[in-house]
Amino acid sequence: KTKRKIDKLLRIIIKTTKKLISYRVTGYVLLAAVVLIVFMIIMSVSSCNKQTEKASETIETTEASATIPDSYKISGVPVIPQDILKAGCETYACTMLLQYW
Repeated sequence: KTKRKIDKLLRIIIKTTKKLISYRVTGYVLLAAVVLIVFMIIMSVSSCNKQTEKASETIETTEASATIPDSYKISGVPVIPQDILKAGCETYACTMLLQYW
């Protein structure tokens, strides 16, 4: 009788130990996945910042001429240089042009 009880108790202990080990392994795998995702997000954000810095450097060094060839001009509308505009983008320039008319 006692041998059966001991065998039964050992089986229960082995089953619970296997379950605990599997839960622990699953937890470690989940933790590793979360750490990997966070690392990938940080790397993508840092690479995005580097691209933005490169773009701003190239914008500062470029020069824009205020003259437009005759083929692009609209008759009767003066050329507004980009330096006068606040944003310096084409959408803002078109808005200014439409408000001018």
